[in-house]
Amino acid sequence: MEKDFKRLFGETMQEARKKQNFTQRELAEIVGVSVVYWRDLEHGKYNVTWMLGLRICAALGIDIDTMRDTYALPEVRETAEIMGKKL
Repeated sequence: MEKDFKRLFGETMQEARKKQNFTQRELAEIVGVSVVYWRDLEHGKYNVTWMLGLRICAALGIDIDTMRDTYALPEVRETAEIMGKKL
C-alpha cells in the first residue's frame, strides 16, 4: 500500500508540475528541496512530510483535502477494515 501511495503521489506531482510548465529545478527551488530529491519524489521513492506536502500543494495549486481523500483516506479505511474497524 505504501509503495502505491508514493508512486501515485509522485505521478500526480509530475503531472501537475508539467501542466503548470515548471521544470523540476524550478519547483524544487520553490518548495525548498534539491532537484535530485524532487526527481526521486516524482518516481515514488519517498513519502513526504506534512509540511513538504503542504508546500507542494500550495505551489501547484492542488487542494490538500483532495490529495488526502484521493491517496491517504482509502489506505486508512482499508487498514481499519482489516482490523475489523469501520471509519
